[in-house]
Amino acid sequence: MPTLHGLLESSASRRPEHICLRHGDHPPMTYAEVWKAVECCASHVVLLDTRVVALVADRSYGLVISLLGVLRAGKAYTPIEPDFPPARAISMLEAADISFALVPALQVPQPVLHDCKGLRILAVHDDGRVCEAEDDHPLPRDFAQLQPVPDSATAYVLFTSGSTGKPKGCMVPHRGSALYAQAVVDQCNLDESMVFLLKTPYVFDVSIQDLFTAFCAGGTLEIADPGAHKDAGAIAEIIGSRRVSCACFVPTLLVEFVNYLERNPEEVQHVRQSLRRVLTIGEALMTATCAQILSQIPELEIHNLYGPTEASVGVSHFKVTGGNVENLGTVVPIGRKENDTFNK
Repeated sequence: MPTLHGLLESSASRRPEHICLRHGDHPPMTYAEVWKAVECCASHVVLLDTRVVALVADRSYGLVISLLGVLRAGKAYTPIEPDFPPARAISMLEAADISFALVPALQVPQPVLHDCKGLRILAVHDDGRVCEAEDDHPLPRDFAQLQPVPDSATAYVLFTSGSTGKPKGCMVPHRGSALYAQAVVDQCNLDESMVFLLKTPYVFDVSIQDLFTAFCAGGTLEIADPGAHKDAGAIAEIIGSRRVSCACFVPTLLVEFVNYLERNPEEVQHVRQSLRRVLTIGEALMTATCAQILSQIPELEIHNLYGPTEASVGVSHFKVTGGNVENLGTVVPIGRKENDTFNK
C-alpha cells in the first residue's frame, strides 16, 4: 500500500525532469531534484532519537523538503506556525513529547521557539542538508539506515481545538491520507499536465490535499507566498500569472474570491485561462457560490469534499458543474464515500 512520500517517489521515477516545485522567482525544482533533497534530509532525520519532529516554517521549498524528509525517515511531523503564541507552541511540543524542530535554513531563527526549553532546533537547506541552527554545523547522516516505511506508520500529528478547547493531537497514518490523495486525483480527473496551488496553512490537514494530490498526479506544485491565502486578490494574481489549474478553497474564502472577481472583471479572463478545478472542503458549500463562479468560468468543475481531521482529510465527494448546479438545493451535497477511503 502507498505512503505519502511514496507518491512523490513514484512520480519522480516516472518523470524525473518534470517540474515539481515552483515558488515565485526562485529557480524551479524538478522531481529528481526534490527527491534527491528528500533522501538527503531523511538520511539525517532517521538518526534522530525521536518518533515525532516539529516543523516550524512558512511556505517554501524548505518546508516541503523538511516535511517529506521526515516522512521518508519513518518519523511523523507536527506543524507549528511561526506566528503561533509561544504558549501554544510549548503545549503542543509537550503533548507530543517533541525534542527536535526542523526549520528551513533561510527562516532561522524562529521567535516562537525561543522559550521552548530542551528543544533542539535544526536548519534544513533546500538541497536537504540538515545542520545545527546555531552554527550551521552539519549533522551526521546515514543513507543505509533508510528503510521502507509501512503504510500503518503515523505520518503526522495535527492538533485540533478539542471539545474542551485544549489542543488535542490526532495521529494520522500514511495509508488513509495516501489513499485519499489517490481517490481525489481519480475522482477529480487530475493529471500531470496540471499546476496545483499550495496555499493552505500546513497546520490544517487540507494542506495534505494540496501537497499530495499534486505529487500523486505528477503535476507541478506552485507555492504561494506566506499570507497569500488570506488575500483573494493575491490568489487571483498567482492563479492567472502562474497558470494554476487546480486550487483548493474553504467555502468562506471561495466566497471572497468569487466576490473579488465580480468586483474586478478584468481579472476573470486571466483566471479563466488556466483554472479548471476548484476543490472545496472544511465548511458547507452554498449552491449560490457555485452558480456565481460558474457564471464567470463556465468550464470549471467544482468538487465538494468532506471529512474530519481524524478521517485522513476527507471521505466523500460531490461534483458541481454548469450542467447540474441549477438542480441542487441551497447547500451542495457532500456526496458519497470515496473508493478505498476510510476512517482511522
